[in-house]
Amino acid sequence: MSHRQSAVASIRRGYDLHHTATDDADLALLDGDRLYADGLAELATAGDLEAVRVMADVIARSAAALAAGNDADAEAAWTQGIRILGV
Repeated sequence: MSHRQSAVASIRRGYDLHHTATDDADLALLDGDRLYADGLAELATAGDLEAVRVMADVIARSAAALAAGNDADAEAAWTQGIRILGV
């Protein structure tokens, strides 16, 4: 698995934890933040700053879409980011 694939998978798990109802929402939110940070750090450590930019944009756009109640646009942000990164 490439560093991009591994990092994107971590970031996506973080996203899913942020937006999935659990028994302990606070813990899920913190774990989601940790996974976001792990994925972005993996990309930065590899020197893949373009992927950091793309994933930061995906995180922001998908969160904004969900806040507006638009699940389809949130998933579209992910689809576009993954396509751009080729993972």
